[in-house]
Amino acid sequence: MDMILFEDNTIKITRGGILLKAYYFPFAGEKMIPMENIMQAHIHKKFWMSTTWGLSNSVWWNRNYYRKRGCACIILRTGGMIMKGFSPDEGNIETTEKVGKLLLKLIPGGPGMVTFFGY
Repeated sequence: MDMILFEDNTIKITRGGILLKAYYFPFAGEKMIPMENIMQAHIHKKFWMSTTWGLSNSVWWNRNYYRKRGCACIILRTGGMIMKGFSPDEGNIETTEKVGKLLLKLIPGGPGMVTFFGY
């Protein structure tokens, strides 16, 4: 089993991948995204999404009732039409930046695969 590098109420990150807790609607099933499947990660200091769970602007958000408009978030491109979005630590700016820096080390392809917006 991979060592846990980061975990909160909504996600768990290991060297092997990112587990999005409460991803699938309506039964809140989990979704595991292997690191090798992540093409890009976009780290946003402020993002004006409008959903706590589900589809918004081609991003499927895992369930997070604390996510508010304008909070920090991470959006992953995995090759499909729908991107995956989550907000570490309820959208806390510092925690999201910390997770982004962790992803810099983990996502195959190097630093060019992770982009920071607003930091």
